[in-house]
Amino acid sequence: MDNGSITFFDITACGFYRLKHDPKKLDHKYGTIDDVINDLSLWLNGKNFEHTLPWNKADQPLKTRIYCRGLCRDTVTNDTVIVLYREVGNGNGIHGIKIGSKVGEDIKGTVKAGSEHGVDKVIWGEPCYYWIIPEINKIAAIKFPHSFTDVTLFSQYFIQHVNNNSRLGERTKSKRTFEAAKSPGRMVDVYSTYFKYVEGSNKINCVFKFILDETKLKAVESNLERLRHKITHTLIKDSTVVNQQDTRQPVIRLTSVALASLVGDTARDKIMGAPPVLSQPRKIEVKIDGAPSPEEIRTIFSMRGDEADWDVGFLLADSTNPVWLSSYVARTKLPLHDSDGNEHYSASFLLSEINKVRDDLISEVKAAEVKAKTESSSTEEVLGNSASTHQKTAEG
Repeated sequence: MDNGSITFFDITACGFYRLKHDPKKLDHKYGTIDDVINDLSLWLNGKNFEHTLPWNKADQPLKTRIYCRGLCRDTVTNDTVIVLYREVGNGNGIHGIKIGSKVGEDIKGTVKAGSEHGVDKVIWGEPCYYWIIPEINKIAAIKFPHSFTDVTLFSQYFIQHVNNNSRLGERTKSKRTFEAAKSPGRMVDVYSTYFKYVEGSNKINCVFKFILDETKLKAVESNLERLRHKITHTLIKDSTVVNQQDTRQPVIRLTSVALASLVGDTARDKIMGAPPVLSQPRKIEVKIDGAPSPEEIRTIFSMRGDEADWDVGFLLADSTNPVWLSSYVARTKLPLHDSDGNEHYSASFLLSEINKVRDDLISEVKAAEVKAKTESSSTEEVLGNSASTHQKTAEG
């Protein structure tokens, strides 16, 4: 059985926004996620795999190359699964796609490095699986042991497609060349794309944006920053390995190894005893007085990934239960019972597997969000009542 780890992200912006000096001020003019997916699907139709790079390689030679392996939409739920492919170069154990392969929702065949035959040209890389869910305005990154996830690359694929290939508006493109700030003498080309939008009698410039934020992470982060002055302790949980030396005589160590190879570990242990355990995992927890700075809180949130072994928690005044970061991210699992993970998955296969458990997955995400909001509100209420009580006591 293969098991995918799902992390959900909120779509905080997708469409065409009026160009402003402050890019954080969003003024949406037109365009939806459905418009973009429809346009991308038409552009992909009938293409060879190597032609799905949404920009000109010659213009941006250092940019990480991302291709599309297939896209599949569900006409009932309006969900979409898209399989992207991050090129990583040649190497043992890396899978590749044959040049000339068609794009399609059922396509999944790969070539493994070292097993090429004939004169096939191969693009080496890793698959990236994404599930787009308009119903709850989210996308989900699905990580398997053989795959890679990066939502920045995901959003860049859409942005580059819209800017370079889409039929979603009248565009103008420009290029400016700058000297690289950290590499004097090296010139860097910067490309800009603007879309014209008619508003009344005026034509205004718009830019396409696709912005994603990890579900609930940002809300908890801002809440902690707001309550930072009431954090009494910072907790750090991690795992480590304790190593120790084998203090037995050299002859005893050699005899133990030789005997185990002849009669097996169990019989060896009965004859001369088991060797000492030289490496042992340990769980550690550190409790630090006080709270991190607002900048440190933001850094901690950005550093902690899906599969991190370590965790950070915060104890708040008048509360005995710490707030752990790992508890406030909407994640769940996608089990694939009939797969051993040796092949890449097609978009249609993943969509069919998601549909088997879709209601449960979405319910878990919604429940996690409600729980986080409820606990955040309860924390604020407790702290507010506590502050009020302390004030009355001081006045009395």
